[in-house]
Amino acid sequence: MGRLAFRLLPYALGYALSYLLRSANAVLAGPLAGDLGLSPAALGSLTASFYLAFALAQLPLGWLLDRYGPRRVLFPLLFVAGLGSLLFALGLGFALLLIGRALMGAGVALALVGAVRAYQLHIPAHMGALSGFTVALGGLGGLLATSPMAYVTEGVGWQGAFLLLALLAFVLAFVGLCTVPRDPPSAKNRPGVVPGGVLRGFIPLSVDKEDSPGVASWGLVSLSLVAFAYIGGFFAVQSLWAGAYAYEVGLDARLVGLWLLILNAASVVGGVLAGILAGHCGTKCSLLLGIAFFTAGLFRSCKDLCVRVRV
Repeated sequence: MGRLAFRLLPYALGYALSYLLRSANAVLAGPLAGDLGLSPAALGSLTASFYLAFALAQLPLGWLLDRYGPRRVLFPLLFVAGLGSLLFALGLGFALLLIGRALMGAGVALALVGAVRAYQLHIPAHMGALSGFTVALGGLGGLLATSPMAYVTEGVGWQGAFLLLALLAFVLAFVGLCTVPRDPPSAKNRPGVVPGGVLRGFIPLSVDKEDSPGVASWGLVSLSLVAFAYIGGFFAVQSLWAGAYAYEVGLDARLVGLWLLILNAASVVGGVLAGILAGHCGTKCSLLLGIAFFTAGLFRSCKDLCVRVRV
């Protein structure tokens, strides 16, 4: 497995780049607002354009992934992400900034799903281990978007930082196309097959075989709503508003980077602890406890900000 797994490393690095691009705006919120005169609403729109393109790209790009395989889809998409970073770095008006962030979102939309699909095709026996490694490497990408990004921005500015991200995306796309093994014939002209047992390992499904075959239970719907509010809320805080809040309360770029580093490191540790807790008391208990901690942190931050506004 060793040599083949190493040749598949660009897939994991692609997900790390996805995490890095997603989270970069948080530590750059202050410089972006200062240099371009962006309001909080404009900053929010830039981040929203990334996630909107990311979401809208899932179905059409997912079809391409099934049709042509991960190698021929993911790495060309990284060129799209690099182009988006390049457009953003040019900073030639708010419209181009929006387009740049949208291209970044679309370019990394399949980073994790495509990587898992590649592992399923090439090393199915080790798909779980490789998927876990990829998620961990994604967490490292999130950490790079904190203090390291703040130091880079101090040296070359936010435009230079995005130019470096564009270069990184282009290089990774080129390396992936040149070194990653070609997908087996089964990856083409045939949709990916996920056994029901695998799906049930992630989401509890119940299907009415007589009336509505293939329709997920209300448990899946409720879980989707939780994901929308909880995970979506965390992504909003992590990828923009935590940094914007830190600048608002007077922290400089290095302290903002350090604060975001703590936030991202805590999310990595929390993921590990949540998995352990789920094994002992169940997924629902672990999820509810995580939501409680997240909500308490938000209320605490809001309370501090309200005190500062009154003063």
